[in-house]
Amino acid sequence: SLSSTLAASSFAESSAVGTIIATFSASDPELSTINWSLSGTDSSKFSIASDGTLTLSSSLDYETKDTYNVVINVSDGDNTVSQGLIISATNVNEALSLSSTLVSNSFAETSVVGATIATSSATDPENATISYTLSGIGSDKFSVSSDGTVTLSSSLDYESTTSYNLTLTASDGTNSTNSSFTVSVTNVDLNLSSSLVSSSQNENISTGT
Repeated sequence: SLSSTLAASSFAESSAVGTIIATFSASDPELSTINWSLSGTDSSKFSIASDGTLTLSSSLDYETKDTYNVVINVSDGDNTVSQGLIISATNVNEALSLSSTLVSNSFAETSVVGATIATSSATDPENATISYTLSGIGSDKFSVSSDGTVTLSSSLDYESTTSYNLTLTASDGTNSTNSSFTVSVTNVDLNLSSSLVSSSQNENISTGT
């Protein structure tokens, strides 16, 4: 005979590997040695010990599958008894991932307003809407669009600030993730030069000469 007890009615997708899912007990009239095995569509995600304890052997993923089917088999060498089990997974609002890439190692102080500074990419396991914000001293000189593109919103001035340490934050409304980067400014010499056509001028020279 075979009986089972689920450890919970459902299991969060963040449940750790090794989490006990259920316990099984079996008895054999002849007191033969009992062997346990698993089969079924999702049996690879679970393992069963010699005492009939069913545990999680790899992570659950609610976004991929919210129920898992496994068959528990117990045998005394001659006879086998099987019992099917449906394990329900529950969703956990997982943190999103974020990466940012500067389009250049540095930016001339003459860079035009609207110039692209960095591009970003964020993904959310629950496919929630992602919003972006910028922070850091001088972050008001930059703006970030709904697709994560950071652009220059006002002119740079090397003589005032040579670099900006910015933090881009992506949020799904529940969780947020940060990416930090430094915008380096390079100097541009704006020298006004002139040359005289003569080292001296006649006091009677005509206007316009």
